[in-house]
Amino acid sequence: MKTSHRKGVFFAIIAFVSWGFVPLYWHVLDHIDTIELTGHRALWSFVMCLSITLLSGQGKTLYAYFKQPKVLLYSLVSGAMLGWNWFLFVEAIQQEKVLEASFGYYINPMLSVILGILIFKESLSTITRIAVGIGLVGILYRCFSFGDFPWHALLLAITFALYGAVKKKSPAQGFPALTVEFFFLALVSLPHHALFISEGTHLFLSGDVGLSLLLVGTGAVTLWPLYFFMKSTKLTSLSNIGFAIVWLAVGIYSYGHFKKHHKTKNVEIS
Repeated sequence: MKTSHRKGVFFAIIAFVSWGFVPLYWHVLDHIDTIELTGHRALWSFVMCLSITLLSGQGKTLYAYFKQPKVLLYSLVSGAMLGWNWFLFVEAIQQEKVLEASFGYYINPMLSVILGILIFKESLSTITRIAVGIGLVGILYRCFSFGDFPWHALLLAITFALYGAVKKKSPAQGFPALTVEFFFLALVSLPHHALFISEGTHLFLSGDVGLSLLLVGTGAVTLWPLYFFMKSTKLTSLSNIGFAIVWLAVGIYSYGHFKKHHKTKNVEIS
């Protein structure tokens, strides 16, 4: 594997490991309305990303991106996929569907591999194709063993796989690219912020300093893994990212499943 591909896989691992800890943050904020929390993620991610872009002297690049229709189109589509993914994930955590959400990120790498083959014409060895087939059979079996069909898991996987594909095709890179993306998300969030303010239910600066800082922190929690994920899509194939992450996802998912089974067993014994 080339050095650039190794870096890409390494950045992808940083991103997905970071995302593995993100539910802990959302759990602290699980009393907040899902739409309002998603709106804060969009707003503060944009503010932080814009600040980093300007402070790092990339303002001209950002301005140039806003003048390129192709970049704007890709950013609009990727922003839509990302915003939808955010909403679904936070909703799943607040509804205590952590296992289903984690299953979605187990499915995601497999979808990334498939998109890599279909869209970017990435080649796989025969053994790898067989492995993908076996993985898909396992996913289908697990989908129907949940009881209720895991819509959150499937939609989380689809939206983020499409997000990764769009980011790979987009000519924009770095913090300026994320700033354009977050700009569209922040625009969508503004009416919701205005609504909550008019109703007197907006939580930012409501008197709880700790809560206000946590809401601002949603920007950092969001931006950190996304930056590394974006870098990974530029350095290596979606197939490499998929296979590097699928083992991490298997470990996380298996651990979550074991804990749920162990907890259920203890309840039955008691």
